[in-house]
Amino acid sequence: MLLWSLDHGFHGLLPAPSPRTIDWVALRRAKEQLPFRFGGVRVSGLQDAESLSEAGLASVDQADQNVAQAAIAQAVALARRLNCERVLLEPGVVQVPGEVVAADLASASASWTQEAAGTLLARRNARLDVALDAACRSLHRLHAQHPDVVFCLTPSRNVLGLGDFRGLAAIFEDLSRCGIAYWHDATAASCRQHFLGEDPGELLEGCSKYLLGMTLGDFCEGQKYLPPGAGGVDYPLLSAYRHRTAKGFAVAVELEPGVDPGELRGVQAYLDKFDL
Repeated sequence: MLLWSLDHGFHGLLPAPSPRTIDWVALRRAKEQLPFRFGGVRVSGLQDAESLSEAGLASVDQADQNVAQAAIAQAVALARRLNCERVLLEPGVVQVPGEVVAADLASASASWTQEAAGTLLARRNARLDVALDAACRSLHRLHAQHPDVVFCLTPSRNVLGLGDFRGLAAIFEDLSRCGIAYWHDATAASCRQHFLGEDPGELLEGCSKYLLGMTLGDFCEGQKYLPPGAGGVDYPLLSAYRHRTAKGFAVAVELEPGVDPGELRGVQAYLDKFDL
C-alpha cells in the first residue's frame, strides 16, 4: 500500500474506517523507512453522510453522546498508534422533529432541489442553538480528555450537520482556546454551494486562521468525490488559502472507489497546476 501510494505520486495517507481490515501498526513500522506520513485520522468515512459516528456530539441525549465519544476515542487511539496528532470529525448533527427522508446532499438517489434542501436547513436552524451548545460542550470535554490531539472540524454534506459557516463560526468562537482546527472538504463545500447557495470562499475566509488541511475531490450532478477538475470546485480559490497557511498544512485526495486508478496521474498533473 505504501509503495503503491508513492508510485502514484502521493506521500501519505489519511486513515478512516474501511470495510477492508488494515494492520495500521505494521504500516507505521514500514513507513519508517520511507518518505511517507499520516496526515490525520478521520472518525467516519466519507461515503455515507447520514450515519456519522460523531453525529451525537450535537445531541442532548446521553446515549447519542456515548456513541459519538466512543467512536472518537477509537480514532484517537489509532492516531496515537500512528504517531499522528490530528483527528478529523464533523461537529455533530442537529436532531429535528418529524421524518427526514434524506439529508446527504451528495446522494444521487435523493433527487435534491434547492427548495427541498432549503426547507430541511430551516428545520435544522430552528433547533440550532441547542445543538451548538451540546456540540461545544462535547468538544470542550474532548479537548480536556485529549489535550495532545488536534481535533479538526470539517464541513457537512448532511444538511442537518453543524458544519456550515454559521455553525463552525460559533464553535470556533466558543472554543478559541481549545486548539480546535478546521479541515476543508472541497466536495462537501461544493454540495452546499450547489443546493444551498453557500459560498465556499466565505467558509474558507471565516475559518482561515484555523485551517490545517484540505480533502480534495469534485462534485457534479449528484456525483461526489470525482477527480479534481471534473466538477465545479474552484481550485484556484483553494490554492490561495492553502498558501496562506503554515508549513504543517496537509492536502488529501478523496475519490469514489469506482474512479479508475489510471486517472491518478491526471489528478496529480491538474493539482500541480495550482501547487496543491
